[in-house]
This record gives sequence, C-alpha cells and structure tokens, in this order.
Amino acid sequence: MDFLLFSSAEEGLEFPSFDGKDRVLNVNERNYKKALKKYDMMCLLYHEPLPSDKELQQQFHMREMVLE
Repeated sequence: MDFLLFSSAEEGLEFPSFDGKDRVLNVNERNYKKALKKYDMMCLLYHEPLPSDKELQQQFHMREMVLE
C-alpha cells in the first residue's frame, strides 16, 4: 500500500536554531557520576586532543554544536 504525504519539501529541511545555551561538559573521573545524576540524558563524545589544524578544529566544533 502506498501512502502520499502532502507537505512541502522545505518542512523536511528545518533545522533547530541555536538558543545560546552551552550544553557541553568536559567530563572527567571526578565529575562523571555527578553529571549522570544531574541530567536525564547524556551523550559522550570521546576524542583525541584537538589538532593544531584549523580545519579539523572547525569540524570538531561543528560536531559539538550538532550534539548540543
């Protein structure tokens, strides 16, 4: 059975806008359990130290913003 959805193509391309609230924590051994108790949901991104290459730093910051 085929279903047709009548909506504009632009509706599927809506991205949330940044509200200015920083939701990124630098989690370490000392604050990990406290963060687990404080937040209902958490996403951990394990990464190597940031490289000196500006383009790679920009990619990392874009990934960070997406997770926010």
